[in-house]
Amino acid sequence: MSPANAAGTVNPRRPAIDEFLMKADNTASGVRIPRRTLILIAILCGLLGLTHFSGLGNYLDPRHLPFLREQLVGLPPLAAKTLFVAGGALLILAGVGRNAVSLAGGIIYGAGWGAVYSVLAALLGSLPVFGLVRALGRPFFPGRIGAYLESADRLVTRNGFLAVILIRQLPLACLLVNVLIAVTRVRTAQFIAGSLVGFLPEALVFALYGSSAREGFCTRAAIASILLLAIAVGAKLLHKKLTADFKARS
Repeated sequence: MSPANAAGTVNPRRPAIDEFLMKADNTASGVRIPRRTLILIAILCGLLGLTHFSGLGNYLDPRHLPFLREQLVGLPPLAAKTLFVAGGALLILAGVGRNAVSLAGGIIYGAGWGAVYSVLAALLGSLPVFGLVRALGRPFFPGRIGAYLESADRLVTRNGFLAVILIRQLPLACLLVNVLIAVTRVRTAQFIAGSLVGFLPEALVFALYGSSAREGFCTRAAIASILLLAIAVGAKLLHKKLTADFKARS
């Protein structure tokens, strides 16, 4: 590591990378619970608690929404679920956070099935980005993020399936994570399998939050909050380790 980097000076040859790493050092030091996670938990519990105790949660059941019933009359039994998955995939592909889809899934279908359908939506929304970057984007990346690509490729070479699961836990937008994974040498089967597993923790947490709006608010919101804190701390530690590994090789 150069003296300039050790002193915290931005290297003019790769300013974006060094600025990112310097910020990562400041935010990833220690194992403190991320403040944004606590704020998110407070907002979710406040809004969902208000919905539950005010009785509005009863109106979130699609069976109680006449205009939805009328639209779905005559469709096969799986039509509503298919529409949810497809719509969620389009939203995620457009850049909407997958946790919002999981929250909606929990409200409509409950924690279990809501998590399953939102994971399927996230995967379907991720595949086009993966395919596009893999087909068109990879040749443009080595010259721009060569060091990151080399480190990610080493991780993928050791265990591509596990690498995808770990990368999915990073505190980054789903769209950015899809691009990051696509520029590595991970196989398509590893991407699909690793994403299905990697999506599940947060999907289950936010589907559990969503289901609390209709029933069992206190218990479900408490469990979801504890799980979300655990995921946030784990992601922070993983981010710190990957950043340290990168700096050690730079």
